Amino acid sequence: MSGTLIVKPLQGKLTHNTDTFTKMDPYCVVTCGSSSAKTSIHNGGGKTPVWKDTLTLKKSQNDSKLYIEVKDKDPLKDDLAGVCEIPLADVVKNGKTASWYDIFYKGKSAGQILVEIEWKPDQQSTNQNQNQPGFFMHPNLQQGPGPLPMNMGHPGNIPFNQPTQIIINTHQQHQQPGFPGHPGPGLHGHPHHVVGMEQSKDGNKLLIC
Repeated sequence: MSGTLIVKPLQGKLTHNTDTFTKMDPYCVVTCGSSSAKTSIHNGGGKTPVWKDTLTLKKSQNDSKLYIEVKDKDPLKDDLAGVCEIPLADVVKNGKTASWYDIFYKGKSAGQILVEIEWKPDQQSTNQNQNQPGFFMHPNLQQGPGPLPMNMGHPGNIPFNQPTQIIINTHQQHQQPGFPGHPGPGLHGHPHHVVGMEQSKDGNKLLIC
């Protein structure tokens, strides 16, 4: 499922110190697939940095993890303090999470980071499984000739407790039920067809013409 991730790295408890004589200046690089964003730098934050940034990243359907790198800003080259890997399944399921996540440096524990994540699916993704109201053809009416099903069911948005009314052309007489592609005989041999079902204010109507 595609959508938007709103990520807030809040604070860290770092155990891997990249500076020997001074305090680290930590910041976060957050990545999801091809989308990436950075927090501000906490100058002198050392092993207990705090951030107040709100980062927005796009998540594609195939992206399943969020990666956070905690780095120390240096004049020549920024040093890596640790990396965090966050599975997104729970975030997508719950909509919003806030938790401490372990970070690692070269396979060893390097502390923890507190992250708040909010998930907002794309409108297209949320509409994929929604039923659309309006005219439809009941699947039982597409099975070929035979008697009209007694239990039509109430799929889609048709209220269960409303009656179903049969509408037949009053100019025809002695008609027998027919189905699309298999007309029954009408007046003077003119065929009629079951067209489908539509919702009206006073109930459901099965249209036959």
